[in-house]
Amino acid sequence: MLGAVIAAGLAVAIIATLFLRPHETAQLAHYAVAPDGRQLTVTAAMGRLETIESTSVQEGPTTVKIIVLISRRSGTAPADIQLVDLPIALTSPLGGRTVTDANDNAIPLKVTGP
Repeated sequence: MLGAVIAAGLAVAIIATLFLRPHETAQLAHYAVAPDGRQLTVTAAMGRLETIESTSVQEGPTTVKIIVLISRRSGTAPADIQLVDLPIALTSPLGGRTVTDANDNAIPLKVTGP
């Protein structure tokens, strides 16, 4: 009986390892700012087998760091990229602060209009 329980636990661990990778950070394409400066819309570029696990923001005097963690399932899917808009609330207006990703790379402001 104990052997069966151990074998079942081992099987679950192996399946989880094969089908789910540890959390990774998403690729962030650009962001937009609401008129009040306190709401950002960050666009993540994601594959079909990726799922958003969490979003967080770290506000500093000169930067706003956006961290989007994803998990990735193994398997096959079309190799296209989906753009997913994520709302991010700030405690104070963005002002002149730089928006960065989890690796401190600047995220470009979304260009709209002609």
